[in-house]
Amino acid sequence: MTLEKYSKEDIQEVSMVQIAYDILSEEKKAMNFNEVFDLIAEAKEYTQEEKEKYIVQFYTDLNIDGRFMSVGSNIWGLKDWYPFDQQEDDTISFNEEAPKKKKKKKKNKKKDDEAIHEDDFVDEVTGEGENVDDEENDEEDLFHDELNDEEPEEDTDEYRSEEL
Repeated sequence: MTLEKYSKEDIQEVSMVQIAYDILSEEKKAMNFNEVFDLIAEAKEYTQEEKEKYIVQFYTDLNIDGRFMSVGSNIWGLKDWYPFDQQEDDTISFNEEAPKKKKKKKKNKKKDDEAIHEDDFVDEVTGEGENVDDEENDEEDLFHDELNDEEPEEDTDEYRSEEL
């Protein structure tokens, strides 16, 4: 084992990830995470409590270290062993386009303005007679206004003062 190159004191100082790299380099094959950790724990002479304490940290370090790659269900190997096109990094491709939202069909603005309901006025003045369509119409009007900035919006206050 390549760990023989380390003295007992050196093994205690060397990181678990470096020992894992040495183990996988010597074995020249991908190994189960638990097998690798057991070999490290044996080399570092960890107690059961220390194993439980360090296993999570080792898994995190293995994921972060760029020399390792998961090649299956809890099977880890060295990235150097695999062709570049097989390595799947968690990166965002800038060539892919984000899905586009479909545009809503334009409603006839004049019809919306002419169709003023008496319930609409009651809502604003008294808070009674709620019209469920108000929220939908308001959202559509805002959307329509954003699309047609060049068309001036008619003032609906004129209609309100005439009917009151």
